[in-house]
Amino acid sequence: MPPLLTPHALHRLAPEEAPSKIEIHNLQTNLPLTDAWGRPATQQPALISASISLRKPFSSASDTDTVTKGTVHYGILSKAIIRACKELEGIIGSGDEEGLRVPMWGRTVVCWLHYCLTGYDVLPKIPQGPVATRALKQSKRSKKDAEPLLSSENITVLELEVKLPKASLLGTGVSVKGTFLYDGAGSGPGAYSMVMKLHELRIPAIIGVNPNERLAKQIVICGVEMEKWDRAVDTWAELEEIVAKTIEESSFQTLEALATFLTTRIITLFLIPHHSYTAPVPTSPHHHPQIRMTLCKPTAVTFADNPVVEFLTDTDPGNNELAEKCWKELGRVKKPPFPLQGRLDDWLTMQGFEDYRDEF
Repeated sequence: MPPLLTPHALHRLAPEEAPSKIEIHNLQTNLPLTDAWGRPATQQPALISASISLRKPFSSASDTDTVTKGTVHYGILSKAIIRACKELEGIIGSGDEEGLRVPMWGRTVVCWLHYCLTGYDVLPKIPQGPVATRALKQSKRSKKDAEPLLSSENITVLELEVKLPKASLLGTGVSVKGTFLYDGAGSGPGAYSMVMKLHELRIPAIIGVNPNERLAKQIVICGVEMEKWDRAVDTWAELEEIVAKTIEESSFQTLEALATFLTTRIITLFLIPHHSYTAPVPTSPHHHPQIRMTLCKPTAVTFADNPVVEFLTDTDPGNNELAEKCWKELGRVKKPPFPLQGRLDDWLTMQGFEDYRDEF
């Protein structure tokens, strides 16, 4: 498996800006993925985008005004993406040799699209448990003899994004984006990044330093990106609930303080319980996601769209003081139930953490 990096780290390894690109934006299809209420395998609209950075200019295609090997036919690319989605749905829906099924997950879709387009496999390896094993292996064997649409020798970067506009109760959607870096040696990707993102959650909260801002709630728009995202299972609905309840129950004066508090909650209530109950595979590295958060108040500045605060946190306790504090001092809380009825603060009090509630 190639190393999983943050988008920034991957960009630093990439060559200079590509001389030519082929892109498809928001290709429409339907996929049975986790919905806004956390229900798996729910059919819903999906928007798929792809960006292919080519190693060389369009010289041959532009000279002859035909589609040559120096470019990618975007019509064929679109059909290949839709065909791959339907094939994966069929594989998972058919189950394994015992007829067992598992839901389709967003990260699996991105990795499967990458495999179908390039022939290189970065699908998450899940030890034990049926994942349509036989059908998946048979499909891969049938593809080995077929030439992939994209040659690893001709591309430098391949970006694939699956966005679900109906998978969020409070925002404009959820997305999973994979970026794969190629070195032109004719082998698989040398590294890749994976990002899960909650888009533009609109949540009312008491926030601000002015006297009028303490009298009524105003809308806070929050975006959360989980970089180096290595979970095979979709948990974006759980994350959205923690983010929404934390913001709406808060009453900070500054967005900066809210961003730090919210990051602490995500590490303590969302990340640490997952690592506690799911031990990493011994042969693979233990990935700590990086949280990139944006917060803005649209009504705060009258003659501007909005002020924005961005907060980036490495959740590895060996690299970040805030993460270290969460793991050492606040890491004793259990995972909140989902869906959580009532206030998150009240649940923390019931768990005996009323003395630490303002810290996480």
